[in-house]
Amino acid sequence: MIPWSDTKRIKELFILLLVGFPICTLIMTKALKFWWSKYPHLEQTDILNNKLLEITAYQSTAMIKLDDGRQLSLLGSTNYDLEPDNLNQFLQVGDILIKPANSDTIKIIRSGTLYIFVHEQFIHFAKRKY
Repeated sequence: MIPWSDTKRIKELFILLLVGFPICTLIMTKALKFWWSKYPHLEQTDILNNKLLEITAYQSTAMIKLDDGRQLSLLGSTNYDLEPDNLNQFLQVGDILIKPANSDTIKIIRSGTLYIFVHEQFIHFAKRKY
């Protein structure tokens, strides 16, 4: 702990914080831009009829790689009838993902069983007033 009487050290700490915060913010912004450019968000007009090859969960987002080579991010979807109820935790490698164009529903086929998630991003987008 730096005593308040040590003004030189307090000044150095203050300068470090003033310089360090913008640098850390810049680094994180660049890292997130790179991450999201690699895994663009699933759009409402996108069509899915693919096998899931890889999945990485990040907070409420699932970063996925499909058998056609596409890499996408699926934002928070929840189905409280399932366990686990979050899409990013529910998905497994080998699942078949189906989503028609202009649909808010993602269907998952696993071992012959159909599971349904409504993509919340599309619902919130549709409710916006312009």
